[in-house]
Amino acid sequence: MQSAVCSTCRQSCQDSLGIAAELESDLARVIASYECEWKRAISDPATLRRFRHFINTDAGDPDISFVQERGQARPAMPLGRRPRAGAAV
Repeated sequence: MQSAVCSTCRQSCQDSLGIAAELESDLARVIASYECEWKRAISDPATLRRFRHFINTDAGDPDISFVQERGQARPAMPLGRRPRAGAAV
């Protein structure tokens, strides 16, 4: 008597269900249509305007400050909090 694992492996590896081509086609379509939603958001000024600290003003949050790290801005660590071990400061 074969175990369920062996049966699943046989179906997956040998395509005994005859669906491998369909699955490959579906996966190729998903890969071809992929779009990074964050890249799209920062590229579109209308979408980017939605990402603000406060909805009713363009002012930023005075309690948040940023530092440069690896050429990018990141929020500064709160006072008294230590960075993760191995993290660049």
